[in-house]
Amino acid sequence: MGTWKFDAAKSRITFAKMVAFHDYPFNMAEHCYFQEYVKTIDPRIKFYSRNTIRADVKKVYDAMRVQLQVTLERNTSRVSLTTDLWTAEHQNLGYCCVTCHFLDDDWVLHKKIIAFGMIPSPHTGIILSEFIKSTTLAWNIDSKLFAVAVDNASSNDVMIRNLKEWMNDKGVLLLNGDMFHMRCSAHVLNLIVQDSLKVVGSLVGKIRESVTFIKSSQGRKQKFESALVQTKLTGKGVSSDVPTRWNSTFHMLESAIEVKSAFFRLAELHSEYKTLPSKEE
Repeated sequence: MGTWKFDAAKSRITFAKMVAFHDYPFNMAEHCYFQEYVKTIDPRIKFYSRNTIRADVKKVYDAMRVQLQVTLERNTSRVSLTTDLWTAEHQNLGYCCVTCHFLDDDWVLHKKIIAFGMIPSPHTGIILSEFIKSTTLAWNIDSKLFAVAVDNASSNDVMIRNLKEWMNDKGVLLLNGDMFHMRCSAHVLNLIVQDSLKVVGSLVGKIRESVTFIKSSQGRKQKFESALVQTKLTGKGVSSDVPTRWNSTFHMLESAIEVKSAFFRLAELHSEYKTLPSKEE
């Protein structure tokens, strides 16, 4: 084995990558117990300020961006894009994330985020298409585009139509763009499930209200725990759902079925519980 030698430059870059990857604060290196811990490993390590670490993270980003740009330019395959648009609840600002998907020469699939930015209101198809255009031009992949996968929002239809016209004018789309617009299968599946849930909407509503009732106060939680004990379901529980995420609704229904006898017992223990599903339901 060779003699190990501490590489300060490599250590500094690795630390910057760690901060970025784990979303640690830039002032992490200034935390007293972090410094004390590191000194037990190697007292020679130098600690940097938050401003230095911020600059190091930017350098790492710039280097990785250049590396990805070279990879995309040298790669012989086409690329496809997926987009995600949402509004930040507290800021009331719209953001768009663009991810590039491509196969390398060894047929290994890669996906990389190539754009993340604020989208001015209103979030029209024209504005979205201009954001995608500028992204593809910045990465020099406009002539390599194969498809863009989006959900079924009407603004996305306008965006795709605008992009398709732009690409066809350049003469770079395969099959005149017949395969350019790809519907997001996850979004289509979500719409199917949401329509299915409407059929049992009354039942789902009762269970959702029951879960809310149980979790609304410590006293109600304790009553439900007593119901679980009395029905020999100790250790079980119920989970809340997010109505816009059908998988969370599935988990809520699944957990409720496991403890359905406890719901009936709770109705006997707590007179204010009024959303008990019927036995038929």
